[in-house]
Amino acid sequence: MNKAYYEIVDPYYALIKADSLEEVKKIYNEYVSDIEGINDSDIYPVPRDYALARFVRSTDEDGKLLPIDKALSDFYTPKSDILLFPRELA
Repeated sequence: MNKAYYEIVDPYYALIKADSLEEVKKIYNEYVSDIEGINDSDIYPVPRDYALARFVRSTDEDGKLLPIDKALSDFYTPKSDILLFPRELA
């Protein structure tokens, strides 16, 4: 199954790859914030190319860009996952 990509802006930014809105909420609560009752209207579907462009421009813990081969490998891994979230939450 092809994954879909979603952005959440508030209360904390996240870019998530998942199969459904329910899965997005689960991943968001696990990695970003355990806020109860995040609404479907707070979750925005985004095109794959938009998600890829955001992801390949991300940086590691040291502020360095990920090597493109690693970024592409991570992005195209078939499992649902969080792709981006605020560094201060790490």
